[in-house]
Amino acid sequence: MKKSKGLLILTSLSLLGGTYTSVLTTLPVVHAEKVDGVCQVETKSGNVEFNIKGEVNKVRKPVDLLAIIDTSSSMVENFGKALDSLTALVESLDDNDNVTFAHYVANMPNSYNAGNGNDVSENGAITKRYTKQEALGYLAKLKGFPVEGRGVQYNDMVSFMGADLYTKEGNINFQDIYMQGHPEKSTISVIQFTDGWDSGENIDTDFAAWATVNAKTFMTVAYKNNGGANGGPTDFSVRRMKEKGHPNIYDERVTPIDNVAIVKQFADTGVETTQVNAKATIKVTPEEGLKLKTVKLVKADGTKEDLAIEGNKVNVEKELEDGKWVVEVTVEGVVHETRKVATTVTSNGTELGRGEIVFDGCQDDVKGKGATLSFVDMAGNELKGKETLVEAGKDLGVSFKGTVDKEIKVGDRLYRLVKISLGESNVEGNEIVGAVTEQEQNYVAYYEEVKVAPVKVKFVDDKGKELKETVNLTTTESKLGGEFNFAVDKKLVVNGKDYELVDVTLNGGIVKEIKGQFGETELVYVVNYKEVVKPTPPKKTLPKTSAVK
Repeated sequence: MKKSKGLLILTSLSLLGGTYTSVLTTLPVVHAEKVDGVCQVETKSGNVEFNIKGEVNKVRKPVDLLAIIDTSSSMVENFGKALDSLTALVESLDDNDNVTFAHYVANMPNSYNAGNGNDVSENGAITKRYTKQEALGYLAKLKGFPVEGRGVQYNDMVSFMGADLYTKEGNINFQDIYMQGHPEKSTISVIQFTDGWDSGENIDTDFAAWATVNAKTFMTVAYKNNGGANGGPTDFSVRRMKEKGHPNIYDERVTPIDNVAIVKQFADTGVETTQVNAKATIKVTPEEGLKLKTVKLVKADGTKEDLAIEGNKVNVEKELEDGKWVVEVTVEGVVHETRKVATTVTSNGTELGRGEIVFDGCQDDVKGKGATLSFVDMAGNELKGKETLVEAGKDLGVSFKGTVDKEIKVGDRLYRLVKISLGESNVEGNEIVGAVTEQEQNYVAYYEEVKVAPVKVKFVDDKGKELKETVNLTTTESKLGGEFNFAVDKKLVVNGKDYELVDVTLNGGIVKEIKGQFGETELVYVVNYKEVVKPTPPKKTLPKTSAVK
């Protein structure tokens, strides 16, 4: 026995800035061994290796922004600066994003709520959820609120905005109101604008805990205190927030207020993107005489996935993570001339890898037997003569095909195909595909006669009562497509009563006559009669009797 050489094909391609390497190797195998002069089936395997890496496609998820504004008296010029920064941020959003605004008076453990209680430090207000354009309208209106040297007066601001703000007796947390209408597929993002805090102020711990767990980002823009304004230093507020695990702070003391930079910091932390992996199309196509046994897709960690083989081919599209992948192909067959199995991997029309598994041809020393096709009914009775699919004497492995009629007519009878058998196995559909072997192959096509369905005629009165026995026009001699014709009596006499014809119906519709062709569907004609009411004979008048004397 000779050993065949393994095949190695190496390709290097460039795609989307990344490098893709593909390798296909076949294992060293022996030529198909002959047994009694007949070539035997051989099995070969090969691998296609490729690396997939390139530009990352990212899809931005919609943003559901909660913007919280410090509306305390310490906010003087900073209130207008906060509105300007917010306007720039909202303008940077997409049209499918949403914005909810909230205001509070003082930074206290329970100040982030829509309350309207006695303690002003726990009072707050919140808006409904706005579209981008609605949010810009809200900010434009809020910019019209006059802020004097004594800073923002919360109650005046709430009165100025009117129905745009929501307050309620009792405390309802901002986050609870915000989540009531939160779009499920949108990213939760929070930004707040504040300045310095007094020593007694602290971040709302309940809100901070919620934002840390649920929000993509919890960002703060911290302004330096306006000159002459009340309130503590900015370093105190920043320190307080960092102590509560809130590091995402734009600090004016460190970086001058720049709306472009604020928008960028928010986009980098508060906008969620979803990576879309590259898609690879994997095709494995064997030439005639070769059969795919397995095709597996292997990850870098060794995890294997069986790829679906349909029609002795693989043609699948897979979404793949970045990294190294391998396509493992195993194929078997016996061929009498050189045949190949081609494997290709492409992405967006660019080839990532290619390879072949080559089978050398093998010539048999003996010739094969023929193949025939017989036609019988379900009882095994021959319906017509046997046909030859391939003659004896052909080389082993020579392919042959045949199409079996789904219906055949024998005389005036119609037969329909039930199955095709070869020994104890059945052939799918009505196509025979085979190859010459050492054994004679006798295919048998089994048919079942298509029976004629009954054609019945019923006779009823206007109350639905049957007047006489139903007539079945179908007999043992009836044939599909044969003609039937039945004359309807216009008058009937049943049990001494006279009846006259009203109409004839078929499936609820009136027909003119009972005439047609026998088929596979049962037909029931109904002949409708009504009773003829005879006139009542006049009473006889008796002669008057003479008067009694």
